Parts: sequence; structure tokens; C-alpha cells
Amino acid sequence: MIPQLSLSEGPAGILKPTYVLNQAPYLTNNWKSIQVSDVNDYSRFIKIHGGVATLTNGESLLRCRVPSIPDGFYTLDEGNILIDAEEELREHVAEKHSYYATSYTRSAFPDPESVRPNFKELSHTPPILRDEVRVIMDFLNHVRSSYDSDESYRPALVGIEGSVISSWQDHNVWLQLSCEWPVNAGGEVFGANRLRQVMTDMLRYEHIFIGKDRRPVGINPVSSGPLVVGLDWSSCGIIKSRR
Repeated sequence: MIPQLSLSEGPAGILKPTYVLNQAPYLTNNWKSIQVSDVNDYSRFIKIHGGVATLTNGESLLRCRVPSIPDGFYTLDEGNILIDAEEELREHVAEKHSYYATSYTRSAFPDPESVRPNFKELSHTPPILRDEVRVIMDFLNHVRSSYDSDESYRPALVGIEGSVISSWQDHNVWLQLSCEWPVNAGGEVFGANRLRQVMTDMLRYEHIFIGKDRRPVGINPVSSGPLVVGLDWSSCGIIKSRR
């Protein structure tokens, strides 16, 4: 990341600081695809705290290191430019809270710490190299493009059980993984496109781990947390299962 580059003119001629997002264009485009959400308005904001950026759409969450960028909330323009959006977020939440009280909880950016996994206690895979991450991403893209006619109403899904990932729509379409993934007994189901987006962001690393917190959630003794993909809390993706 590069420190402050320029100023962007905001409402009433107010100049707002902007920063260059120094990463490969395909990573930035992937972020933009994650930010597209008809449900959670906060998905278009990026939170930066302690040199780490967080973006989430409610189903998946990504975190990566962004040194030299001040804490705050930002939006991403058509280029790779982060624009200060702290005031915009406050006004957005206030408006929703005043006029659409039922939507308030969907309008405020969630606290990332509320879903922070206990990395020391995760059951996890051996290191998964970037080449395999790319193969997994390509498989997920094939499933998404073949069966995902409408992400909102009939999304393509994949099932993961043991060391196999397969299309939920066509079990003859599957991929053998190099190791077993720590999913619940009987397997778990994920949105193919959402998982593809998470795996795409993982291409920034030489290798990753895939883990899961096995501790029970709530009163369900077989339930457990979301899938955790990456290295640590500053460099990871989290995704909820759909079934």
C-alpha cells in the first residue's frame, strides 16, 4: 500500500484523502464482486484497522494486510483507489436508523472481532500450495458458470466431504483434493461463487491452511463455526456454510 496520494472532492466541495490499493487488478476486481450485495448495504465499505483491511457481504469475509493506510472506512472507486468514507457511513447508518428501523442491523458494518476464530484451536489441513488453490478456484468457477443461472434465486452450490468437492447440482462433477478438509460429519454445502471469491483472494499467498473451530455453537452439539481459509487473523477468509 502507498500512503496518501491525492485528495478527492466530496459533497459540498470537501476534499477527502484517497489512497492507492497496491495489489493485482484481479484481486481488486474480486473484491468488487464480493461487495455486490442486495441484502447488506455495508458490503460496499472496507474497514481498515491496525493495518488490516476487512470487507464482508454477510456470508463471507476477507482480511489482508494494508500497511500505511489510516484506520477508518473506505469505498473503492473504479480504479484501485480507496476513498475515505467515514462520514458517508455514519450518514448512511443514521438515515437507515431514522427511516428504516428494521434494516438498521443490516446497515451498520459488523465488528470483525465478533467472528474472529480461535486460530490456536482450529482443526486444520496441512499447507495447501498456491497451485492447488488455483485448481480449486478454477473448478469452482466451472461449477458457477455451468449451474449458477441466478446467484440470488438459484445459486450454484458445492458440497465438501472428506477430500472431495463436488457440484451440488451434478454429483458427477467433482474434484479430488490433496487432503481432507475439516468440515462437519456428513459434509457441508457452500455457495460456489462465494467460495470461489474467497479462494481467489488466497492466491496472494504462497500457501494457505483451511480450518474449522470444532467447538459447539449454541445448543447444537454437532454445529461448528464457518470455514476459515488462509494464514492468520490478518490474512484470511471466512465463509459460512449454507447447509
